[in-house]
Amino acid sequence: MTKKDAEVLAQNNTMRYDKGGDAMYDIASALMKSLRGSDPDAALHYLARCLEAGDLITPCRRLLSSASEDIGMAYPQAVAIVKACVDTAMQPRRSQTASLWR
Repeated sequence: MTKKDAEVLAQNNTMRYDKGGDAMYDIASALMKSLRGSDPDAALHYLARCLEAGDLITPCRRLLSSASEDIGMAYPQAVAIVKACVDTAMQPRRSQTASLWR
């Protein structure tokens, strides 16, 4: 391997994320496991990978399910808080979709 080969390989995007495919579900699963395992660094890593790929809805759904399944019994307001955050995050997307139908 030459220096030129290394430079070419370094320019390639190695982030795997096939929306709707196995990689998406693997990353979503890893996000949930890192949340349940109390690993904030890993959770932020997997969240960033979803967002970098342009997928907002998957982490929103996963965070909402985590709030209802894992946190809800100890802190009942968690679901309402996460739902408000998800609604706020999704608002620009809803506005863009609505403008397509005008």
